[in-house]
Amino acid sequence: MTIVDAHAHIMLEPYASLSPIEPEEVMDGFARYGVEQAWFSSGDALVLNQTDYHRRANDRMAEFQERFGKRFLGLTTVNPRSGEEAARELERAVSELGLRGLKLHGWLQPVSCTDPCLEPLFETAQRHRLPVLFHDGTPPFTSSLQIGWLAERYPGCTMILGHGGLKDLAVTAAQTARRYENVYLQTCATTLLSLRRALDVVGPDKILFGSDGGFANLRWIDYNIRKIKKWNLPSEVEQKILGGNAARLMHD
Repeated sequence: MTIVDAHAHIMLEPYASLSPIEPEEVMDGFARYGVEQAWFSSGDALVLNQTDYHRRANDRMAEFQERFGKRFLGLTTVNPRSGEEAARELERAVSELGLRGLKLHGWLQPVSCTDPCLEPLFETAQRHRLPVLFHDGTPPFTSSLQIGWLAERYPGCTMILGHGGLKDLAVTAAQTARRYENVYLQTCATTLLSLRRALDVVGPDKILFGSDGGFANLRWIDYNIRKIKKWNLPSEVEQKILGGNAARLMHD
């Protein structure tokens, strides 16, 4: 069974009590738990949210993507409030560096999905038909319906609710994914009960596995895989969630 972790992080610099884990150790950890490919973004770049740092982080992500091949799929990070500058960096990251998507964290960065500063960024993302992975479920800027509003404006982008609404907005997240064809749910930080309910609402083709792992204890990856396997799904449905849907979205 192919496992694709569509929500992973890597730290390039220390932050607070967290120290970077060597990239080779991170990749060994994912491989140890059977993950064949992971979609990575820079955790410290999102926290620091400085334009120059994002640029350096994107360069490093491209280096890792080259070093580790198809096992490492890099997502761009930008300072979304920088408007046209963010759009230019996304264009560079995709066209020159070969990164494969965009990660936004409206809580940490912070920015509302309805802020006009995002328009140049999403026009670029739509032109490249990129997947956009959101931190979602933390009010006020990361509600599912706000992301759905973006999905309606930019139908060429695949919008991924990275936490499936967390606990408080899980129902709204599932309803948003049902309403908008280009909105998908992800499994990390959601309860098994919420996932079971979401499956009934959106079906097996719109749920992606994600662990949020890579920047702290690597056992977090194993925990999130076990959460899906405890679901006792039919094998074909489990395969779609654990890897098939993500592979289809990235056209690998």
